Amino acid sequence: MSQAYDLPRQTGQLVWCPLDPTLGIGIVMGLESSQVRVKFWRLQDERLYTTRSAEPIIVRYAIAVGERVRDRGGEEHRVKARLEVERKGLAIYDLEDGAQIVESELIPEVR
Repeated sequence: MSQAYDLPRQTGQLVWCPLDPTLGIGIVMGLESSQVRVKFWRLQDERLYTTRSAEPIIVRYAIAVGERVRDRGGEEHRVKARLEVERKGLAIYDLEDGAQIVESELIPEVR
């Protein structure tokens, strides 16, 4: 049985690789026809993936409520909620300190 995943459709979306979770979380750096360019923070490596395969290789990563994240400035936060609306295809998260921030500005603390 196959699990349903959201595919990346916008630069700045957070993604992960179900086939190789050791890569950690990445960010979509570019989309070209049937390819997605992803930068993985853990490896500091950029990779190119096809979107034509039967099983998704790269899928969107949704930050869970209560999950710890860092912003691009390195400050730690905890996610309070994911808002129902998106901004230019990017998820918006409500943080415990009251700030609202788009996913492209967050780095999840996945262990």
